[in-house]
Amino acid sequence: MARLQRFEGSPGSSLKQNFQAELWGVPIVEHYRADGKGIWISGEQREPFTWEVKGDHVCVLYPNKTHNWQFQRNKKNPDEYVRRDAKMPLMQVIKVEDGIPEF
Repeated sequence: MARLQRFEGSPGSSLKQNFQAELWGVPIVEHYRADGKGIWISGEQREPFTWEVKGDHVCVLYPNKTHNWQFQRNKKNPDEYVRRDAKMPLMQVIKVEDGIPEF
């Protein structure tokens, strides 16, 4: 799996990334900030999280679960990635965008 270079920001940098995907057919947006904080949004649900890069994983810590994502970029569409959890049988196709999510 390719390392996700876009997460290489340091706290205080201007990194703002949005991931758009579907989870069991329901649209979701994840917003990642450079300070290691983020929010998961689906419909009316909001769940804050923290994140950090560890080697070739992006570790996302929610209050009740942790994901250790590995990413691989789509060669034909550079804003699209496949991510899989290194410890669970979970894989998603996501679209990555810069900026603050629009609702």
